[in-house]
Amino acid sequence: LGHLIVEQAEAIRDICCRFPDVLTPKLGVTKLLEYEIRLTDTRPVRSHPYKLAPPKMETLRSIINELLENGVIEPSCSGYASPAFLVPKPNGKSRMVLDYRKLNSQIEIDSVPLPDLHSAFDWFGKAKFFSIFDLNQAYHQIPLKPESRPLTAFCVPWNLYQFTRVPMGLAVGAQTLTRLLDSIFHDVKFKFVFNYLDDLLVYSESFEEHLTHLEEVLFRLRGAGLTVNPEKVSFAQSEISFLGHLISTRGVCIDPARTQAIRDFPPPKDAKGVARFVGMINFYRRFIPNIAELAAPLNLLRKKGAKFEWGETQQTSFQLLKEAVMQPPVLAMPE
Repeated sequence: LGHLIVEQAEAIRDICCRFPDVLTPKLGVTKLLEYEIRLTDTRPVRSHPYKLAPPKMETLRSIINELLENGVIEPSCSGYASPAFLVPKPNGKSRMVLDYRKLNSQIEIDSVPLPDLHSAFDWFGKAKFFSIFDLNQAYHQIPLKPESRPLTAFCVPWNLYQFTRVPMGLAVGAQTLTRLLDSIFHDVKFKFVFNYLDDLLVYSESFEEHLTHLEEVLFRLRGAGLTVNPEKVSFAQSEISFLGHLISTRGVCIDPARTQAIRDFPPPKDAKGVARFVGMINFYRRFIPNIAELAAPLNLLRKKGAKFEWGETQQTSFQLLKEAVMQPPVLAMPE
């Protein structure tokens, strides 16, 4: 809070002191819904556990013990079994991932639209103060109906477990979280709060108004039984990084911290590499004038049956798109 004057910092601390049950690393559990998994095919899906080296086995065992202690999973006798494995995190640690591809192919689709990040920028208007909240393991704060739990069963070399909360990797997890947060903030969304899945942005035109908005958001989260990671909260900023963008009183631009991956992207060797690069660029398409024209030589390589040939035309397109991302404009927000 060093960027604020003393009185403003004290006001923020006062709010934090009044919501210790929300601003906590402890995992919450919402009181507003129990999610039910609906299937289009009820034949159980099974897989064998993946083999793991002894060090990874111990890492996985530690992760599972923590999930058991937090009540997120429980031992299972289900006829379903999806495999679990580990993937590295940027900090050098590992996280558990569930291979729910077989189960997901049987889950009934939920057509609720996910939030449109780029359209949301048009609603920030004259905002001068921005705060960000990140829900603690958001999916794990949504309980599953008891009859749905056996469907989430996953196998490890020594046992079978099932989730009591919505697991990561489930086909409709994002839609379920979107429905939950829409039910909490439906009447104030785009007025002073916007969420993209578990990331919440609170924005206001004055500091006094911002205090009111922060208190309202925390009050609603408390009522829903949800908690926020206190280490990932950022309060009352005039410029803030949100989902790969810098938002400020001047407008919205690409966050320079996120352009490194594009800057370092090597010339693609195949159509799959082209698709990856174009996908990264398209996320920032609103900042790139004439993007369709600039990317046309690359998009031709993505067409079905196209022969992959990387020549001067493709390299020029590749380089111009990189340069456009490196020097993006600041887009003013409508008032």
